[in-house]
Amino acid sequence: MSSQSQRTGPSIVPLEIGQQIEMTAVRTGFQGEGVARFEGFAVFVDGLMPGEKALVKVKEIKHRFARAEIIQLLTKSHERVEPRCPAFDVCGGCQVQHMTYEAQTIWKRQLVVDALERIGHFDAEFASNIVEPVKPMETPWRYRNKVSLMAAPKGKGFIAGFVEEGTHEPVALSECFIRPEMQDEMVKALVAILRRFHVEAFDEKTGNGQVRQIRIRSTKHGDTMVVIASVKPLKDGPAIAKALAETLFTSGRVVSVVEEVIRFLKKGRRSSEIAHEHVLFGTSELVETILGLDFYVSAQSFLQVNPLQTAVLYQTALEMADLIGQETVVDLYAGIGTLSLVAAKHSGKVIGVENVPDAVKDAKRNSKRNGVQNAEFYLGPAEKVLPNLVQEGLTADVVMLDPPRAGCKPEVIDAMIGTGANRIVYVSCNPSTLARDLALLVSHGYTLQRVVPVDLFPQTYHLECVALLRK
Repeated sequence: MSSQSQRTGPSIVPLEIGQQIEMTAVRTGFQGEGVARFEGFAVFVDGLMPGEKALVKVKEIKHRFARAEIIQLLTKSHERVEPRCPAFDVCGGCQVQHMTYEAQTIWKRQLVVDALERIGHFDAEFASNIVEPVKPMETPWRYRNKVSLMAAPKGKGFIAGFVEEGTHEPVALSECFIRPEMQDEMVKALVAILRRFHVEAFDEKTGNGQVRQIRIRSTKHGDTMVVIASVKPLKDGPAIAKALAETLFTSGRVVSVVEEVIRFLKKGRRSSEIAHEHVLFGTSELVETILGLDFYVSAQSFLQVNPLQTAVLYQTALEMADLIGQETVVDLYAGIGTLSLVAAKHSGKVIGVENVPDAVKDAKRNSKRNGVQNAEFYLGPAEKVLPNLVQEGLTADVVMLDPPRAGCKPEVIDAMIGTGANRIVYVSCNPSTLARDLALLVSHGYTLQRVVPVDLFPQTYHLECVALLRK
């Protein structure tokens, strides 16, 4: 071994940066990379599938693992397909286009099983039996109704795209196969209009320019909101918005253009907050339909990005809640009230808790729009609001929750238990924190009965799960 090999702690790393070696992947990692081993040392290889052998080049070495890239694929899996997107190897938007869709769903189910076993410390056989097959998407393309694109300078104009893997640079694509075709048209039109008005992208290195990010959200009906995030107000904002709205698109129309003026925090130019938001054209929200209910969605509101599979996700959660029309339901991390209002149709009372003011405002408006009178919403962090409600005497039959990737804080777990709920329906976008929280709830007397993965994010390593616990 070379004298340049890296020494970390008491052991010697058996690899060097730039070293080329033949390796065979034994499994797929949680971000879609192949996992191989060299002298017992883990190596993550982008794009390598289980059973495949490749000549790889080491590009990064950490304390417990290394990362490598394929130089030459020597054997090919029968589950490998040619990615549709020509920028797949550099764009960070998708990670597993090289897998058949069936292989993607099988791997995603295994991610959940592994998390229950390794992080939740559930019995291996129990974990394998409790996790059901992934609920797949019938057509796993063109599903993403919201995209966030980073802007960057290019000459006197700019480009906008998903951020390249491992960098902070956007990849400009004329066509993206996970967003609707209309959004392809819209990005192209908006970039051309901004160039026409001599608007520059913000340059993180120099601090020059204005536009930092572009967000596009569409409904199933084709109505679209465009959000332009800039570091200072656009001089010709209304004219830019009007030009975009008057452009004809094949499968939808622009009904809203919103400008967000952002300011940077002390941490640097990659950390910012919204200083001001105003409507340049149209209204400040869209209306999306989910399971027969209409929902206002404002620029800052959270809504799942796959409308077809969102209905599957919420229908699965509703089935697990097993409501008969009389229950008190608590919905934590309620967002704009989607799950709350769906549950309200089948229960006696719903109490929603949400930390984002605009989302709570939307939730209350959504209640009125849909004629729901048995739902109320509280503003504040779940870890503060729910314990206070329990202390005031709140009890519940069912708790439903859809927390962020970090999962629940201990105070939330304790308060959920304090409600006396017989059933807990846990929606999660992170198998690791889901497994951790399920183990805590089981240790307090609940029984894990079902875990159902739902694929809201085909071609990526992301997935949603719904878990049912009973007292």
